[in-house]
Amino acid sequence: IREGTDFFDVCGHYDWILTNPPYSQFRAFLRHAMRIADNIVFLGLYNAWGTRSRQRDLREAGFGIVEHCEVTHLPPPPWPQFGMLLVATWARRGWKGSTHFSILDEQTGNLSQGPARLTQETADEKSLRRGQKQSGEEPAA
Repeated sequence: IREGTDFFDVCGHYDWILTNPPYSQFRAFLRHAMRIADNIVFLGLYNAWGTRSRQRDLREAGFGIVEHCEVTHLPPPPWPQFGMLLVATWARRGWKGSTHFSILDEQTGNLSQGPARLTQETADEKSLRRGQKQSGEEPAA
């Protein structure tokens, strides 16, 4: 920003990218961010992450979603007022664990566990769970 460089002209390697990409360019921003960074946090609509093409892009680039954090306190108009969830989503290179859903409490600024925990089990986790079911063991929480 300080240098006035277009995001798509940026190259090199970065540990983190944090941005609010334009919804109309979400996929292009995500693909470029995954080429140059290991951790990406996008502030955007929750449904932007749920398309098959986005999920395929993440998998092909070796990324997984670590967390969706719902932002409940929206800026006033002229900020667009959507009926969809606004989230800060963290995607990480090499992540194969569960995806957490949290909520940012607008009063305290604290994070709380959300109503759902989305699971992206790894092959090892599935194998362990199957083995525990066959042996009669209870899976660890």
